Amino acid sequence: MSLIKYLRQPVLIVFALIYMLNVFTPFSRILIPLSTFLLIIMVLQTLPFASSASKSISMLLFLLGGVFLYLNEASYYNYLEALSSNTGLVVLFIVLPLLSFPLYYDDYENTLKSLSLKYINGPVRFGNISAFLTFFLCSILNIGAFAIIYELFKQTKEFTKSQKVLFNSMLRGNFAAIFWSPNYVGLAAIIHTLNVSWVSILPAGLLIAGIILLSNSILILLQTKKNDNNTIHDYNSSAIPLEKDKIRNLLFIFLGLISLVAILNSFTSLEILEIIPLVALFFPFVLAVFQKKLPIYKKLLHKYYFDKLLKINNEVLIFAAAGFFGKSLEISGIGAMVPSLLRIENIHQPAIAIFTIIFIVSLLAFVGVHPIVTTTTIGTTISAGSLGISLTAYTFVLIAAFGIAVMVSPVSGTTLVISGITKHSSFEMGPRLNKFYALGMAVFLAFFIPIVIG
Repeated sequence: MSLIKYLRQPVLIVFALIYMLNVFTPFSRILIPLSTFLLIIMVLQTLPFASSASKSISMLLFLLGGVFLYLNEASYYNYLEALSSNTGLVVLFIVLPLLSFPLYYDDYENTLKSLSLKYINGPVRFGNISAFLTFFLCSILNIGAFAIIYELFKQTKEFTKSQKVLFNSMLRGNFAAIFWSPNYVGLAAIIHTLNVSWVSILPAGLLIAGIILLSNSILILLQTKKNDNNTIHDYNSSAIPLEKDKIRNLLFIFLGLISLVAILNSFTSLEILEIIPLVALFFPFVLAVFQKKLPIYKKLLHKYYFDKLLKINNEVLIFAAAGFFGKSLEISGIGAMVPSLLRIENIHQPAIAIFTIIFIVSLLAFVGVHPIVTTTTIGTTISAGSLGISLTAYTFVLIAAFGIAVMVSPVSGTTLVISGITKHSSFEMGPRLNKFYALGMAVFLAFFIPIVIG
């Protein structure tokens, strides 16, 4: 077991480097079989450390995919193609922790805390600030931002009448970020499946994100409307200093990262699953050199190698299995039968069809099926035209389904992480806290997406 654990980091790193070499060199005939072989090794390495649910679902997907390919008398190339179909997603999860490095080049945590405490004077503003900061940090760190946000507001939330303001704001801020941030594996998987450019969905994604943040503000306002005294703190906020230089640096990092991704997506032929790993490898290092933070970068790199990489377990299994299963459906022709089985294409009202998709993905996520599996399967088997909507609108249907599913599922990474941080059960942080909001957003987006986006 110790030998397997020792070899995991080198295999993960070599796998990611081979993927990048395959993007920029003409040696795919050699590199694709090699990366597929390494992916098989990675799956075997992660099995002892993955959760029971992930192992069960992944093994079932591998088994079903293998049966479909075998009955279809698939060639060696077909098996290779199916195994390597989600290589980019696995690499994305390997390199994503690198994007958090610039946030530790300075004491930005205390800067954000001072900024927040200075302007919080009631539950509504408290909810707005905590939701926006979650949205901002989750756009870079994904659900890894939850721990930072909770630490920032641990003191402040004691002044509120209910912790639900903070918990709801964190989950809704994360939900908003899912609709536009290319650093989210769910979004990256969906636009990869549908072959959609990230830049093309960016304006509508930011619009929906803004609506979600606004909905959080309105709901908190309605919840606290009857309170005579909405003041949260009783200290002199004007005495709290603001470190404007650090705030500017933080905005520079955020805008620089997003702008770089947008430029590469607009002016090169690279896909988003090739752009994010490239940016993750070079952006933190170049910034460390520019800001003279190389000693901090080296410490973070050490922690990444000996800590972060060893925690990449369930993701490797889920994404490898989901890709293999989805591709086997396509190769075997069984995928073409899925729409008739689900009968979604028989629903002639786009809003009802969209709500049905969101409901199916959320229901399966509730019992443990990862939304990546269901959204990519639906994306490869049901066309946008059959629902009477554009491809861009269909992209947001699947993103909405993914976002709502991870918010209500008690076994999703989102609810499990926030459950561990807040010391509340995942059922309380998932379905109990979000069921009405999730239902309301599902209904709203089912009408909003086809009407506004088309």
